[in-house]
Amino acid sequence: MNLFIAILTDFSHFIKIIMAMNLFGNFEERINKYKIILIATIIALASGIIYFDEKMKIGSIVYFVTTYAVFRIWYAEKRKLLLLFSIWIPFMMSMIDTMFLILVKLFWGLLPFDIKSFEELMASVLSLMFIYTVGYIYRKHYQYGLKKIEYKNLVLLTVLIVVNSIVVMTVAKVVTIELSEKHKLLFSGAFIAVIVGIFIQLGAVILLKVSKNVSQERELETKMYLKEQKNYYEYLEEREKNTKKFRHDVRNHLELLTKLINSKQYEEVNDYLEKINIKIDELGNAVSIGNGIAEAIVNKYYYQAIDSGVKMKVSGVLPAECRIDAYDLCTIFSNILSNAIEAAGKSKKKQIYLDCRYNDENIIINIRNTYKDNGQFKNKNLVTTKSDREYHGFGLENVRECVERNNGLIYIEIGKEEFMETISIKR
Repeated sequence: MNLFIAILTDFSHFIKIIMAMNLFGNFEERINKYKIILIATIIALASGIIYFDEKMKIGSIVYFVTTYAVFRIWYAEKRKLLLLFSIWIPFMMSMIDTMFLILVKLFWGLLPFDIKSFEELMASVLSLMFIYTVGYIYRKHYQYGLKKIEYKNLVLLTVLIVVNSIVVMTVAKVVTIELSEKHKLLFSGAFIAVIVGIFIQLGAVILLKVSKNVSQERELETKMYLKEQKNYYEYLEEREKNTKKFRHDVRNHLELLTKLINSKQYEEVNDYLEKINIKIDELGNAVSIGNGIAEAIVNKYYYQAIDSGVKMKVSGVLPAECRIDAYDLCTIFSNILSNAIEAAGKSKKKQIYLDCRYNDENIIINIRNTYKDNGQFKNKNLVTTKSDREYHGFGLENVRECVERNNGLIYIEIGKEEFMETISIKR
């Protein structure tokens, strides 16, 4: 019975840890039912080892190794990031569990019957409810995850949390074991107040660090957006200049056509008219998809693709008006098209297919491009080869944030010679 309760308690611990990661971390998941079964098996085995470990005293090591293994299976993030979180998330959970365990012990002490074997399980369940409530409030008012914190700050936070946790665990033993019943209630209340104070301080530091990094990224996004606008205005200016040149030469074109017709050189007339039509097409929008902002960006990259020797085919239509603001539309289309042109330009086939659709609920953007496989994709993230790393380093992550901000989904499929990205956003 005690073994069953111990395993159940450990499952509760890991459910809390994963819940905390999902609510506060905002990590990319790669879970399925088979991985859930594997994780459950690993946790059960680890729980058994910890329960029967009396002489070797390796319980803590098994606990952290198991946490890291669960994170590696569950999340598609960098190993270094998962390693840091596998250290300090469990320490945070331990402090919360300790706080609730003391509360439970005090409560059970007031009851006429003894059910000490359930104390840890009850404390774990209460802390689970607490973490879910706080995490729900956090996600409702603050959409950015803890992975926004820089590595160096994560390391410092990890050290701070470990030190605080060790102090809390040491004091907890004094509070729960060595103090007399006369002083236990008073010191328990003070101890819980200290833990709450620690969490308030840590929460404030974490929010400040996340806010700082988000502001820096937002600033770089704004620079990128302004750079994109500048490029587009230069593109419009160039088109206007070419239009004026064409208007200036219209009379000369007409005079030449008249001479060719009068001299019955009809084949030359057809060739000349074909050249004029090509020139007219270049002056206008080559692509029409219904939405002015998206259309302007797509046309800019359409001609950029031609200049890069890439064949780009565009189909479909978008609504003239939608809830997605101009900033996010620009970010999404600029990133996916820029990345597609760069990748397709290095491939043999050099092809891009862009399809835009919408229905009553969603806007769907699908882009496919050929690419040369040289290891630039890792965990569905683009490892850029561009020299302009300050802006391009955001890559697919930038697109993901815009999509999530608009309650959308993004799906990436990487084939042998073709990369496909599908974006679905609430209309």
